[in-house]
Amino acid sequence: MSQISIAGGGKLARCERCKQHFVYYTKTQPLHCPACKDQVQQRPSVVVRRECKYISPQVKICSLPAEWQEFHSGFSGDFQCFKIDVSGRRYGASWRGRIVIYADKPYEVGDVVRIREMEAVHKVKAVYTEKATIYGGTVTLRKEVPLSSKEGVEELARRPYLVFEDASSDEPQAFLVWAEARTKTTLKGFGRQYRASIIDKSLKSWDIYGGYRSGRAYTEAVLAIVDSEHPVIVQSRGDVEFTRKYAGCVAEEI
Repeated sequence: MSQISIAGGGKLARCERCKQHFVYYTKTQPLHCPACKDQVQQRPSVVVRRECKYISPQVKICSLPAEWQEFHSGFSGDFQCFKIDVSGRRYGASWRGRIVIYADKPYEVGDVVRIREMEAVHKVKAVYTEKATIYGGTVTLRKEVPLSSKEGVEELARRPYLVFEDASSDEPQAFLVWAEARTKTTLKGFGRQYRASIIDKSLKSWDIYGGYRSGRAYTEAVLAIVDSEHPVIVQSRGDVEFTRKYAGCVAEEI
């Protein structure tokens, strides 16, 4: 069974705990499935399945959104890996989007890798509450609680993440870039005023957003796979003006 190949480069193994078959993508075959690991560690959610959604061409890393951090799952026998985890929260209280990257080593700028986009489907429990707003009416708030909680309803939540792996050669077919677009508008027109936007023509991208709740200042950011025909362009207008094209490891002012 362990030799059966799965689309996306996965292989099939049998869990020693639950005896069910599961797909894995690591170089070394794990002994336990993700669901059993979650259950043993009493994690708030349990993985139901994982799917490979996309495999990139060979890309050269030009920039990354953050530094690598060592990551340990806490499960005995798990392999040590490295993780980058960024969300729109880094730019402000009003935010959306999260980019999570895993790798078996801390890849650096200049390395050539393949990127696998995965999606894990988790069984979670959520509690919904209604909250009044200052403008009248209500908004619905959702909060996830542990599966062992007596309150809440069980749901399925989709959680995407990326995996960096060694490429088969050092010859890149595209480039991985991190680009940011910052916008600021002060009250009554005092101070610097500038508005930036991202024109995304990339081969593949993942984005986040964050800023003030008032909307006066915010940042858009994108992790993108680009080449000469599929760039990311950042345009800024106002007190700060530029048009910057990301089609390789060096951004071009145009």
